[in-house]
Amino acid sequence: MAGDGLSDGGIQARKRWSILYFLVLAVLIAASFLLILNDSGSPPAWPMDQSFISTVDLRIYRESGHWIFQYPQLQNSGGISSSLLVGLYKLIIPTSPASLNWHIRTLAMLGYLLSTDLLLKTFVKPVAVRIAGLLLVATSGFALVQPSSEILAGSLFTLFVVAATCRWPLLLSSLLLGGFALCKVEFLLAAPFLALLWWWREQGTIKNSWRIPCLVGLWILLFLAPGFAVYGWGVIAGNRSFDAFAVHYSTLFLAHQYQAYPFDPWMTASSIMKQVFPGAASVLDVVSGHPRAYIDFLALSAIESIRNIVFSLKLMLIPAGFTLYHFRHLGVLRFPVLLLALAMVCTLVPGWLFAFVHIRYLAKFYPVFIGLTLAGVLELQSMLRPAGRTVILAAGLITLLWQGLNLPTMVSLSHHL
Repeated sequence: MAGDGLSDGGIQARKRWSILYFLVLAVLIAASFLLILNDSGSPPAWPMDQSFISTVDLRIYRESGHWIFQYPQLQNSGGISSSLLVGLYKLIIPTSPASLNWHIRTLAMLGYLLSTDLLLKTFVKPVAVRIAGLLLVATSGFALVQPSSEILAGSLFTLFVVAATCRWPLLLSSLLLGGFALCKVEFLLAAPFLALLWWWREQGTIKNSWRIPCLVGLWILLFLAPGFAVYGWGVIAGNRSFDAFAVHYSTLFLAHQYQAYPFDPWMTASSIMKQVFPGAASVLDVVSGHPRAYIDFLALSAIESIRNIVFSLKLMLIPAGFTLYHFRHLGVLRFPVLLLALAMVCTLVPGWLFAFVHIRYLAKFYPVFIGLTLAGVLELQSMLRPAGRTVILAAGLITLLWQGLNLPTMVSLSHHL
């Protein structure tokens, strides 16, 4: 009877923790929704990247005797996957220009926090630690970042990590990776490496594991096919990398120019490019024709990128570093940790080569980073000395406090991170 009483008490305690977890999740979603409503409901105009939500249009209609179909292009700010999600939403749910931004930001926020919830339930067993994970992700402000394409990409990546680790059906898991790959052009570069790592892990476990890279490739081709029909290679091709380089070079070096320029990279980029890189029409022209100036850019870009990465991840870098240091003891967590590391390298390095790593670039990885860091610390807790546990606990609490105090700034600068 004593054993039964203890068991009943344990069940009741778990139920109370589960109810608390649900309430925390509901409150965080509601608070995020209110913060979105406090901002403008109208999409910003170009050149703000969030403007893609007003331009994407998946309708097929006739005009002046011609059929009109505007399929999204990978080089555009919304990419293909995010633009398709937004376009489908606009086809199904009535929206207006005055409220469209509220709709899409809410859609992205819900996908972000609910995929975080699923990831934490998959990798983190103690409910109290799951609550800590939810609070860390929600108070970061990343769910409110604009453009919403970054947040939608983060949801797809989070779901893919869960799907590949838990061995969901290959058709669904490969769809999630294919969707992530088509969110931005540099993600497309990461997809083959992620697919090959996934295939390597499943050799000898899944029959015909060669289907993994094949299915990922097929999904990508399937979603690119309408774009090829409409634009040809223009659905992928473009010179956006040079435009991005010009603006970011101007941003980094504008304060160092002796010649007076308006302090607006969008206005000054063309003039500075002509002055510093005469005749350059692509990043390749810059690298081959002006290697010294490009190396200067890489150096300053690296400093700015490292600063933004540290500012984004804050003191959670301490438990993450502890987890990576003991990587070989992580067991089943090694595979999702490798997925995260590979995805970050393959997407952030191009950001350094052509621009610099913005704070918002970390948004798509933050839920997986937090979830796997917490899961790793739990897995390795027997190796932690009391002082180490204190340091990791302090790192989490300080990060949570820091993010909470910085949340208003994240909200007000959501377009510019």
